Amino acid sequence: MKTNRVLALVAAFLAVAAVPAGAEVIAFSGQLSDQDQPDAGVFDAQVVWSFDVGTSVLTMEISNQTTAPDTYTLSELFFNVSSDVTSLSILNDGSLTNTALTQNSSAGPFGTYDYEFDFGDPGNAGLASGGTVTVTFLVGGSNLDVLDFFNGLPSGGSPDFFGNLAVVKWSQGPNDDSVFAGNLPGGVVPEPATLGLLGLGLASLALYRRKNHS
Repeated sequence: MKTNRVLALVAAFLAVAAVPAGAEVIAFSGQLSDQDQPDAGVFDAQVVWSFDVGTSVLTMEISNQTTAPDTYTLSELFFNVSSDVTSLSILNDGSLTNTALTQNSSAGPFGTYDYEFDFGDPGNAGLASGGTVTVTFLVGGSNLDVLDFFNGLPSGGSPDFFGNLAVVKWSQGPNDDSVFAGNLPGGVVPEPATLGLLGLGLASLALYRRKNHS
């Protein structure tokens, strides 16, 4: 078990190192809304995003990194934007169908976020285990750059869950259940041997560089 955790952390750190120049990354493998679920490390996902100033297009590469025997479908993504963003609409949803973008949406105890991207109807359709999809959005606003996205904290969250920059919702698990997962580390205390790697890897995965507005 200890070896598997270390290998997972190393893989996550290498994934961040491979992010293209000009892109940002946020990882989800942390705090869960339902503590009866498996360990937080089961619910692994990653979003790599970039923004083209010339075309005003936001691109997200979303990966579902869950693995057997705990394979889950990724069904929703909640995130905030800066005040410079005045509008956001889906341009291309890749291999997904019937996707939707909703404003001011609740992610359970994690609070309310500016936008919820729903991976598709009916029900809990979405991105299957091991899948990756690229979704693009047309953005309206001024003085925009890549740091205007996944920007800011939610409102109305429970004190125990408040502070996650973004949240994903998992569904269609082994027992047909669902759970929200944030980007902050979970409540499980790591083994001493992994503390150094946690500081190097997961801290950078959840890193948020706040945009400075003039």
